[in-house]
Amino acid sequence: MSRLPRHVPIALLTSLVLAVGVGVGVGWWYLTRPPENEGRFINRLRTIDNNWVEIEVYSPQPFPVRNAPMYMWIGGEQIFFGGFFRPDSRFVAFRLAPEQFAHIQTGDLVRITYGVSGDGWAFGTIDKGRLDKGPILP
Repeated sequence: MSRLPRHVPIALLTSLVLAVGVGVGVGWWYLTRPPENEGRFINRLRTIDNNWVEIEVYSPQPFPVRNAPMYMWIGGEQIFFGGFFRPDSRFVAFRLAPEQFAHIQTGDLVRITYGVSGDGWAFGTIDKGRLDKGPILP
């Protein structure tokens, strides 16, 4: 059995160290970059008395109370009937008719704005399969 030349194991070891180092560097970037939605997410999708579908969202920073109506936008749908249904202003819920919920597609982006136009907050994409599966946060 012949031995490998002396420089081959050193080259393999150097390649391994570089691969691990790059992997750790990429992993560190992934863990330290700000998340897309900055901690905001859709907390719950539930039906209420078969008359409404409620979509509750959560933000780690409380929503500011303003003298303007809040709107939820999901894809092309605009939902107006919403607000603070809990005493905790980090949670906001919107209610829509089942017919309107049927127009929404899984994967549509969820945003909330004050007023019809203007800046708002993103909450990721909706997953209609989570309907009546329970909240993420109680």
